Amino acid sequence: MKVWRVGSNWSGVDIFSIFEKNNIVFAGSEVEGYLKKASFGDLVAITDGQKIIAVGKVLRVASLSDFDTQYVTDYDDVSCIVLVDLFKRATYKNIDFGIYDGQGKQFHEAHHEYKKNIISIYKKISTQKMIEKIKEILLYKKQIILQGPPGTGKTRVAKLITKELISSAISLKPLEYIEWYIKEFKKSSFSREISSQHTLLLKEFQKAFPIERIVNLSLDDYCRGKGSTTSFCYWIENKLSNLGQFSPGQAGSEVYGVYYNTESNSYKCKNGDPEKTLENIKSVLNNLLISRGKDYKAAIAIFRQSLVLKILTSYFPDEFFPIFSQKHLKIVANLLGIYTGGLNDIGINKQINDHFKTIRDTTGSEISSYQFMRHLYEKFEIKNDSTSQNEIPVVTSLGESKLIQFHPSYSYEEFVRSIVAKPNTKGAGILYQTENKIIAEFALLALHNSAINYVLIIDEINRANLSSVLGELIYALEYRGEAVESMYAIDGDNKLTLPPNLYIIGTMNTADRSVGHIDYAIRRRFAFVDVLPKDLTKEEGVIFKEEIFKQVTSLFLKNYDPKVDYNSDVAVIEKSAYLTADFEPKDVWLGHSYFIQQYEKDEKGNEDLTKPIDFSLRIKYEIKPILEEYIKDGILKETAREVIKNLA
Repeated sequence: MKVWRVGSNWSGVDIFSIFEKNNIVFAGSEVEGYLKKASFGDLVAITDGQKIIAVGKVLRVASLSDFDTQYVTDYDDVSCIVLVDLFKRATYKNIDFGIYDGQGKQFHEAHHEYKKNIISIYKKISTQKMIEKIKEILLYKKQIILQGPPGTGKTRVAKLITKELISSAISLKPLEYIEWYIKEFKKSSFSREISSQHTLLLKEFQKAFPIERIVNLSLDDYCRGKGSTTSFCYWIENKLSNLGQFSPGQAGSEVYGVYYNTESNSYKCKNGDPEKTLENIKSVLNNLLISRGKDYKAAIAIFRQSLVLKILTSYFPDEFFPIFSQKHLKIVANLLGIYTGGLNDIGINKQINDHFKTIRDTTGSEISSYQFMRHLYEKFEIKNDSTSQNEIPVVTSLGESKLIQFHPSYSYEEFVRSIVAKPNTKGAGILYQTENKIIAEFALLALHNSAINYVLIIDEINRANLSSVLGELIYALEYRGEAVESMYAIDGDNKLTLPPNLYIIGTMNTADRSVGHIDYAIRRRFAFVDVLPKDLTKEEGVIFKEEIFKQVTSLFLKNYDPKVDYNSDVAVIEKSAYLTADFEPKDVWLGHSYFIQQYEKDEKGNEDLTKPIDFSLRIKYEIKPILEEYIKDGILKETAREVIKNLA
């Protein structure tokens, strides 16, 4: 491959504008000699002064008579044309094109010191173009399978596409991300249903315990522990848990001041008589609610501030934010840039709620405080205490991703939902409960967070029995946003929904003949994209064993040319004489990753570039064994043995 440089203004003709229109450079006799040296696969860099403004690959060089007249309108005086696939600097702003300060003729072979840079630019753009093409298919279809022979980097491509879908173009501070997320949040039918359920639940609670009824509560009405699921304390801790979780911790029911003790079959309190204690609790709660939280000092003398906040949020959801833990409140305040000095938990909570409402109202968002709270916990892993009060993380990803691998024994119960057995922490025996598994859990996250993308990568997707693993999701894959019925229910609900912001990327080894068949119903729901071997000789940061790659490739392709991009739709692949009639080269051709030089790793797992691993070991123990297996499986003919034997 040669690299040519052409000036943007050539003999009075604005070459770049011609490139933009037709991807063609016209040459008169002045530079015809140079142009005739160029050939298919060579690279061209267009420069404007010291600035590289475009790079491209030569698709064709020919005389004027070989081209259609549409190419030569108004340019009848030229005798040679170069047809180039052009990538413009203005289109690929995220790639550093650098400069070209070489001097000389307007069209000439690039100076050696710039050749490497131009090749690097082209490789980066080619990779990005491929990723953009596959991404476009994925955005349309929602699920794709990257298929190809072993060693073509299908999983790597899947990760690159995922990065494109979920990454932020810049690193965002948490407040910048929060403002972006609230602004971009779009209500779906699911989020509207959740909001409606929350509203109805609060109304049901407030109807059961209106403020004016508080002073008349009995011990049975108020206390938990007796087994009732309708008491005030049971509602606060359990029934309203989705609207902000309050946990009493190890103290259990004691945190409510009065509780029912099952051992003594009587009501208990820490000090004094339960009836008198309840009278004081009712008076304090009544004053707390009538004042809408302003008269809270008596309440925090009896209860934890977290319980006081849970009660206030349950009655006044627009005035308080559904986070109650002191540690979590400080983390969220830090994320929002709120100064918490001199504020107690109630004051911090009010500040957070005011900040949230200001951003929401400014952006015109429809997001609720519960939806926002849930996303904060997931995005910043607040519940796992991964975010320190003093360390503000930088957000580089707007979405989320997960990678799993299928295998022959993979089941619906591992992938979608199942009933699991767990030890009973409150007594003897085993508890059986339904749990969401990987995709159902991920889909639920995506349903709650419609502003961001979720990507699930399924490596070796064809190794499992897909019809069995997917079950009713075969329908859900095509009809995104529509609920389907699972064989397992959670809290009486057996509905499952795959939202449109959940994308699935599978990888499939086309040479693996031992895997199950993918039926037409599943094939119709996935887009299949080929990922084929390619020459990495000019790849930046890679030492590629080009000669061995060519030797092995000759077993599969008759017409191999390192300049051709075989992933292109127009590439022509001719089958080698070594390949049997039942197989196509693109399904079994050994991929480029087998021919990359490897290095020993240090104690941290990083490659030590000063210690290359003897490549003959890879030939002997990786490349030759799989080729010999191809002969046993009837993929390669017996005549291939001589070529395999001579690999070195």
